Amino acid sequence: MDGVYDSIKSYRLLKKAGIKPIIKPRRNARTDRGPPERRNSVIILKTLGEKEWGRMVGYGRRWRQHSQHSNAYAENTACPKTWKT
Repeated sequence: MDGVYDSIKSYRLLKKAGIKPIIKPRRNARTDRGPPERRNSVIILKTLGEKEWGRMVGYGRRWRQHSQHSNAYAENTACPKTWKT
């Protein structure tokens, strides 16, 4: 779903907030339009591939952190879905 956030508006908002964007560009992304951060990201993605691009920009760290928190929450709550029989 990160492709939904690949828009000029998103990049502008993040720049105003002083946040470095780590948004995966869409497959059909062009390198001649949009903010410089996005253009650089598209060039790197197309040159190195998804896996190397992800390592280079840190894409996927949020997923690992979210997974750890979800697991810790499930272990510490009495929810029937998490009970093991």
